[in-house]
Amino acid sequence: MTKKIFNLNFLFPLFFSAFLIIALPVKGQDLCPPAFLEGLSLNGAIELNWQEPDSLGGLGDEVFSACFPVCATAAEGFTIEHIGQDTSGGWFQDSDGEPVDCGSDMYACADGGSDGFGAIAIYSDTLAPVNSRLSTGLIDLSAYASAFLVFEEYYLYSDFSHDSNWVEISTDGSNWTPVFYSDPMTYGDGYAISGVDISNYAGQSIHIGFRFYDSIGYNENWQIDNIRVFGGDGSDFANPCGTLTGYNIY
Repeated sequence: MTKKIFNLNFLFPLFFSAFLIIALPVKGQDLCPPAFLEGLSLNGAIELNWQEPDSLGGLGDEVFSACFPVCATAAEGFTIEHIGQDTSGGWFQDSDGEPVDCGSDMYACADGGSDGFGAIAIYSDTLAPVNSRLSTGLIDLSAYASAFLVFEEYYLYSDFSHDSNWVEISTDGSNWTPVFYSDPMTYGDGYAISGVDISNYAGQSIHIGFRFYDSIGYNENWQIDNIRVFGGDGSDFANPCGTLTGYNIY
């Protein structure tokens, strides 16, 4: 079998994908109170518009974020480790061993942007198992009682996968513990948003690793983007839109 040289992106609006795929305490259909409303007087009409605050802000303070607006610098700030064979596939490496700058199937970092880049792990050659880690620098959660990780991911060639990938955490940069499994065989090709409660590591400093693994090889491609870590005080999710308690009609 050969892999296709084209792909179809079955992409949904960001809020709809989040609502369908993960159980974050965020409702994409909620509108913010009129405090966020702006009006523009036109000829015989009024144009109303509003910009919803970051709905994930209710998870706490954003202590780490990584998006990839520039393809050529996508790997900067991360550590890449090819565990085992290191000549075919893995993070930012093509199946022929040549470096790859980025993936290009993600959403832009900002609304209306034209960039769609992400960190990419590429399938390895036939019968070449791949085991590759992309890890962050140290993330300080020492001042927080709870913590949450959110990231976007995209799979291509999922029908060729044999194993799950996973997210792992280390407090020393050497010993790693899996905290979330991403299964391309379950997701299929396309885009998803994943959320992981990492409150067990609140009060510590951590590295987060994204482990790309296939025990056989000639597997799928995995892209990740918009990686965000929030630290909280241990309380429940607080809607950053506030609560509408009343209104006036003029």
